[in-house]
Amino acid sequence: MALDADALAALADFGKNLPGGSEDESGGEDESVRSSTAESGAVFEEGSGSNPDISSENIPAAWENFSGDPEVIACLLEAVAAEVNCEQTDLRPETGLRTQLDFDDLSLYAVVARFEGKLGEKRSDGQIVECKTLGELARLYQSQ
Repeated sequence: MALDADALAALADFGKNLPGGSEDESGGEDESVRSSTAESGAVFEEGSGSNPDISSENIPAAWENFSGDPEVIACLLEAVAAEVNCEQTDLRPETGLRTQLDFDDLSLYAVVARFEGKLGEKRSDGQIVECKTLGELARLYQSQ
């Protein structure tokens, strides 16, 4: 599996929050990072917008009753399918990230980096690791 620059950056950021990860001398996060995520828990990047090519017609049937932005769902399914080398139609909202997809931290953040790159949005590591299913991960990126 080859990681692109976004995936490597996400892994480096994630590593800072692990025990023994690099932190500043005060033992915490960089103040600018803490202040940018403290209010909403999310960091947004420029360039996010809707993709006119994505519609609910492109979403697998298993996601029909899942309320949410088709762009978010399509980007998530594309990223996950590429990581685990499966068909998007095999992925359901209740699919467990660690239990059924066998994601470890590296594979989760490879998906997140690809996903966030397409959406132009970022979420905190704490929010991401709380997600247990694909549906929970999709909802995280739909909330603003």
